[in-house]
Amino acid sequence: MNHRMRKTPKAKRIVSTTLPHSDFGAPDCCGCLNGIVRGDHAEIVCNECAAVVRTVPAENLEKTLNEMTLTLHVAAARCPHCKSVHLAPGFTSLSAFVCPNCGESVEVEEPIENGAKI
Repeated sequence: MNHRMRKTPKAKRIVSTTLPHSDFGAPDCCGCLNGIVRGDHAEIVCNECAAVVRTVPAENLEKTLNEMTLTLHVAAARCPHCKSVHLAPGFTSLSAFVCPNCGESVEVEEPIENGAKI
């Protein structure tokens, strides 16, 4: 799973995701969960309500986010431009997306069903 990372001035690292907070303990929240690395630990925090969902060792953040993603429905489609696979946690199908790898717009002609080979 490719999560976007960015550095901030305070030497913390933020890993942005599209994991819906509503699927992890806050059914009425519209926010997404982000990992925030501070030194040797990381917090998984909602970008809308600022709730801390989990705290993990920094080296386990990507693994934890991937495990959380795998608990959700995940729609997938291959970009015809760069051939990378786009994953959309929380969705059962995709009709269009902007490829996070090459930035091209893609209309999905044949959706990949969960469990299908990509």
